[in-house]
Amino acid sequence: MAFLKDEALEVLQEAVKQSGLKQGFIADKIGVTQGYSSTQITGRKPLTLSMAVKLAKFLGVPAKKILS
Repeated sequence: MAFLKDEALEVLQEAVKQSGLKQGFIADKIGVTQGYSSTQITGRKPLTLSMAVKLAKFLGVPAKKILS
């Protein structure tokens, strides 16, 4: 079973920043609402494994950077 690394949120936040894409666009492309995406990406709510995997896949972040 896979688990998120402690640094997974920071890795994904940096990937979002580097992509230059708006959170609403990303949310639409990965099939979640902008509100849900925003609370996860900003850390207001705990990042779920499912959301982390969707973001990583869309942003081209290797799974080994976020999963242990």
